[in-house]
Amino acid sequence: ALCEGSIYEDGVKKQAGSLFLPPTNARTMNYLVRSAWDHDGYYRGKMDKFRIWSRALSGNEVMESMTYDTPEGGLFAFYKFDEGSGTSAADSTGNFANAVLVNGAAFILAALPSLIPGNVVEFDGVNDYVDFGTMTLGENLTFSVWVFLQGRQPDWARIFDFSNGPYNNNIFVGFRNGGTVIGTTVGTLRSMTVLYSGSSIFTNRWVYLSVTFTANGNVDNNNLALCEGSIYEDGVKKQAGSLFLPPTNARTMNYLVRSAWDHDGYYRGKMDKFRIWSRALSGNEVMESMTYDTPEGGLFAFYKFDEGSGTSAADSTGNFANAVLVNGAAFILAALPSLIPGNVVEFDGVNDYVDFGTMTLGENLTFSVWVFLQGRQPDWARIFDFSNGPYNNNIFVGFRNGGTVIGTTVGTLRSMTVLYSGSSIFTNRWVYLSVTFTANGNVDNNNLALCEGSI
Repeated sequence: ALCEGSIYEDGVKKQAGSLFLPPTNARTMNYLVRSAWDHDGYYRGKMDKFRIWSRALSGNEVMESMTYDTPEGGLFAFYKFDEGSGTSAADSTGNFANAVLVNGAAFILAALPSLIPGNVVEFDGVNDYVDFGTMTLGENLTFSVWVFLQGRQPDWARIFDFSNGPYNNNIFVGFRNGGTVIGTTVGTLRSMTVLYSGSSIFTNRWVYLSVTFTANGNVDNNNLALCEGSIYEDGVKKQAGSLFLPPTNARTMNYLVRSAWDHDGYYRGKMDKFRIWSRALSGNEVMESMTYDTPEGGLFAFYKFDEGSGTSAADSTGNFANAVLVNGAAFILAALPSLIPGNVVEFDGVNDYVDFGTMTLGENLTFSVWVFLQGRQPDWARIFDFSNGPYNNNIFVGFRNGGTVIGTTVGTLRSMTVLYSGSSIFTNRWVYLSVTFTANGNVDNNNLALCEGSI
């Protein structure tokens, strides 16, 4: 028998295809990060909230499962890893005995991923934007905002543009070739410095975008002051380089998603929690700023977009008047990104793992877990492997060529079906990984049941 297997990252399906249908039987070697094959390497990083459902969730349900921490219909096992100490991890459904942390796998305190309902601003990509009015700012600065891109953005569409017009003291962040670009101009010189992130930004999921401008005392050949500009995505620095130092002056055209150049396109998607600091945050502070919703030192402006209705957005620092939503930019209710302190399990990549003991499961299934990869993983290192040994009813998810792979075996046949995600998974940030197995009644040439697996 066959099934459809599917692989999802952050609720977005990355791949789907045909796999052996996992037969329902008792499996005694059920591990987090350990493979049934002794020669395979071990995962290095953190994990949280490992769940199994006794059914294949739909795509919409996978996306919804990122948001809620309570059991949904068909939840079979749920290891929250909230214990904080010791070597036991409870199944909150009560269906199974405690899992055991082996060989030094340990609980640590970390910033955990969470999605909670709240208000954001949505932009249709036609002509709507937010107008912040007049602001006086410059030199050492940090800007941050949560963005949810609905598809690839037009070249030179903006996340923000603060200026007095085209080539008039512009400070902007936008898009170019699918990635992020930041730029500055000085005075009314028809000259611009730009810095590209060098890689495409994710679409259809929340990304925490931050840029910093750090005065360094350097000047160019025309004696214009320079700074170091840096681009961060989800707290990880993507690029840094030299830019014109934004001079401190009053700017009257300060926009979210609108460019100072009328011919540039508009951003399409959602945004939340736009902040400006009057200093350049360090890399550690950028990472920390993902976690806390209260003003930190030097916070200059903070638009939370919590209003929910109307066309005004307050600056919670009280430094500035309300921003105005223009041409149909609107508040909507959405699942918002949040990082909160809590316990997770950390693995050193040497030989530690979690043992779930014996479980009877098979056929229609969903597995989900939050993963934080500390660097590229060894080929065939596992996220999990449920089996009775090598080539013995294996159900596994692991890594291959930097991306995700899921695989199944049937009985003790020395045959395996595998499905690759086709792209590298992000490192050094939290990713919500889900896989589903959906029985479809198909069989292979040897009359073995197949399923569709999705990544």
